[in-house]
Amino acid sequence: MIRITPSTSALLDANVLYPFTLRDTLLRIAEEGFYQPRWTDEILDEVARNLLKNLQVTPAQARRLTEQMNLAFPAARVEGYTAKPCSR
Repeated sequence: MIRITPSTSALLDANVLYPFTLRDTLLRIAEEGFYQPRWTDEILDEVARNLLKNLQVTPAQARRLTEQMNLAFPAARVEGYTAKPCSR
């Protein structure tokens, strides 16, 4: 059994932050304290870029989205990491 506690962290990749309904659900659950969301600037850039590309938002809306996410969850930003290539 997996136990989810307020100290549980989850890296939210662009594929779960792009769709509005899934993003909203995951952030609301995090807001209730069930887990700590994590993301990188690169992940948020990818979300914004794809929302713009698919004409889901304006540039100002994309900027506001990522700014508000970082304001709401200031501990979510992961910095100082080194991406490692996947080995297959």
